[in-house]
Amino acid sequence: TDESNGTKSCSISGLSYGATYIWYVNATDGTNWKCQTYSFTTEGYVEDDDSNYYVNGTSGDDSNNGSLSSPWATVQHAMDTLTAGDTVYIMEGTYVGYNTPWTGATSGNSTHWITYTNYENDTVILDGSNDNDSCDGVLWFDNQGYIRISGLTIRNSSCSGIRFSTAGGSNTHNITIDNCTIHNCSASGIYVYGIGYGLVEDVLIENNTLYNCENGWNHAGNPPDEIITVSNVRRFEVRDNYLYECKKISIDAKNEVKDGAIHDNIINTTGCGVGGFGTSGIYVDAYDDDASNISVYNNVVWGNGTGYVIGTEQGGTLTDISIYNNIYNGTGNAFQINNHTAVGGSHLKTNCSFINNIAAGDTTICFQITDANSSFNNLTIRNNILNGSIGINIGSGQLDLSYHNVDHNLFNVSSYSSYWGSNSINGSPCFVDPANGDYSLLLNSPAVNNGSSVSAPPFDFNGVSRPQGSKVDIGASEFEFISEDTTLPTISDTSIITSNPLDTNVNFGWNNISCNVTDNIAIDVVNIAIVCPDGAEINDEMTKIADSDCYFYNSSWSDYGNYSYLILAKDTSQNIKYSDGFNFSLPPNWDINNDGICSILDLTLISNHYNELEFNGWVREDVDNNGIINLLDMILVSNHYQESWYT
Repeated sequence: TDESNGTKSCSISGLSYGATYIWYVNATDGTNWKCQTYSFTTEGYVEDDDSNYYVNGTSGDDSNNGSLSSPWATVQHAMDTLTAGDTVYIMEGTYVGYNTPWTGATSGNSTHWITYTNYENDTVILDGSNDNDSCDGVLWFDNQGYIRISGLTIRNSSCSGIRFSTAGGSNTHNITIDNCTIHNCSASGIYVYGIGYGLVEDVLIENNTLYNCENGWNHAGNPPDEIITVSNVRRFEVRDNYLYECKKISIDAKNEVKDGAIHDNIINTTGCGVGGFGTSGIYVDAYDDDASNISVYNNVVWGNGTGYVIGTEQGGTLTDISIYNNIYNGTGNAFQINNHTAVGGSHLKTNCSFINNIAAGDTTICFQITDANSSFNNLTIRNNILNGSIGINIGSGQLDLSYHNVDHNLFNVSSYSSYWGSNSINGSPCFVDPANGDYSLLLNSPAVNNGSSVSAPPFDFNGVSRPQGSKVDIGASEFEFISEDTTLPTISDTSIITSNPLDTNVNFGWNNISCNVTDNIAIDVVNIAIVCPDGAEINDEMTKIADSDCYFYNSSWSDYGNYSYLILAKDTSQNIKYSDGFNFSLPPNWDINNDGICSILDLTLISNHYNELEFNGWVREDVDNNGIINLLDMILVSNHYQESWYT
């Protein structure tokens, strides 16, 4: 629908609960097309007021009916009892003393989820101190669906904090874990894993705090090596989580993961590194399978670990991996592509992109690549601020970046860069307040208006639309031109001058459209929009004549008929002015006298100059522009006799 302010909107209904949807927006200005992909996840639970139960570890009894006045005593009894649509509210207290993990045996359904949450604002602690040291979680679900865990504190696990997995080829699906605090786990804090032929689908992990995980005090069995593990999962979102004081990889999407997003997380890698394991903030690893369509954006990673890494450790493939609008401020490597080609397998990485990111602080290597040429198909490194010791570092005999898309990056490096790419610049990025985490750009930053619009994200790290100026900025933040100036530019003296004779042969005819544009401060850009006789649109920038207010657009057209155009002027305060619309017509060469119809008068004009010689295109009577007026010109006119062209 068209809104009054010129925006477009739509509404949809009938969506499933707890499902992730992908939607596409196609927009055109009449000539240029833009396609952008977005995703959203519907609410992952529905509460049924008639099916609320309560657990109170102090006054409850599992023989009670579970009501607010007669609560149960244990979480396990709730898990054994709840059915689709039920919510259990766990009251203040620390719940310990079990010999096996709390496990859930029942699933919800698409309209009635099962929810485990804290009562009001109570602090509820599920303590795994007495677990049996098996490789599981304090909360452990196998093959369940439509489950939400919210507002709980999980601690002291000999392995994982919360685990969702598959067994026996069944599926685990529609899982939401939100607003939980998870800490002091020997292995991962949240472990979501499709085992064997079983799949995990539709997972939302949001607004959780995890710390002191993967601390290695137990490591029974074969635990994962990440704080949040998403493995063999279709459709997932990991967002708005805070991770710190953890010892290994913070967030890992691995194995056969597809159609997922990792965004708006804050990760402190300080203190990473136990037993030689990886220390990256966010890692996308196909391992020995195929991972595809993963977006990593609007995250912040700092500390002494690596920032953002992609890999194919056991020969898998990565396809359509987009890493954009991220910030790294640390002493490790900011962005990294790992080399595992010594292991057999494809290792092919197709359409992997790093666009509009920031490497800041005391970064050791801004972009580390150790993979071989055969590992890549269409790698893009664009619009990134690379600030640190080394810019782009390529291992000896490894990837030749000249076959890929490396352009419009800003380098501020103290040592060297193995590769610079095209249209890249050097200089300080001029951040507003990097010491306090503000990586917005100052107006004097060389990153302003020096990026490329090709594949640039439509919004920046702060949700500001791109571009704000005449061009896209380099880095994660787009400079916002904020001004009290509301005076529109002025467009005057618009005119069109054509060649004489006027000719639709582009080798001889030309058209010059010009105007004067002024502003109380300064003009940023002047564009012209032309509609051709066939309805096609041309949108182009007009050229400024030095030391004047005059702008011009020079072109030739081979199509005869009616044209229209208008001019757009934008000043440096982002005020936009449109001119009136103007019309002009280009006659066909066979209408010699430009009266709109081919008649005996046109043949007479040719006869008056018959057999005259001159350089090509010298008069309109030389219809074929061959330098002589002869019978061929009369034939061309005769072929259009009595035709009219002007409308």
